[in-house]
Amino acid sequence: MMCFGLGYKDGKIKNPEDVDEKGYCLTHEGKNYCGPEGSPIHYESIRCDGIINLNSFEQCPKDMAEGCAHEQDLILECINVDMSEK
Repeated sequence: MMCFGLGYKDGKIKNPEDVDEKGYCLTHEGKNYCGPEGSPIHYESIRCDGIINLNSFEQCPKDMAEGCAHEQDLILECINVDMSEK
C-alpha cells in the first residue's frame, strides 16, 4: 500500500521474514539504508493485509512508535510493474 500511495504500481518488502528485524537495513546490499539518526519515527506495527477496499496507507491500522530505532526500519522496493501480471 505504501508504494501505491507514492504513485507506483506495485512493491515488495525486501527484509527477509526469517531475519531479526533489527539491523537488516544496516547491511542491505552492503550499505546503510536505515533512516538518519535523530529523524522521527512515526509508526510501528503497520497492518494493511486483508483490508477490503483499501485506498490509502492512512486506512491501515498502526501504532504510534514508542522506543523504536531506525535499525528496525523496513526496506520497501517500489516498482512500476504490476507483479500479479507476471
